[in-house]
Amino acid sequence: MDYRLQSQRGPEGLIECRPQQQAPHTMNWSEFFAMGGYATYVWISYGLMAVILILNVVLPLRKKAAALDKARRFIARGKKA
Repeated sequence: MDYRLQSQRGPEGLIECRPQQQAPHTMNWSEFFAMGGYATYVWISYGLMAVILILNVVLPLRKKAAALDKARRFIARGKKA
C-alpha cells in the first residue's frame, strides 16, 4: 500500500486523508526466491527445518527396525538351545 495521503474536503469542511489506491504489485519468481534480500537466512532455515523433520521420521524408524531385529535374533537363539 502506498503511504502517500490524498487529502479531500469531507462533510463539514474537514480535511480527510486516505491512502491512495494502487494496483497490487505482482511478484516474479526471482523476487520470490530473493526474499527481499534475506534469501540466505530464509532458505537456510527452510533447509534445516526439512532436514530435522526428515530425521525426526527416519531415525525412530531405523531404531525400531534395529530393535525388532535384535528381538528376532534373541528369540531365534532361545529356540536353538
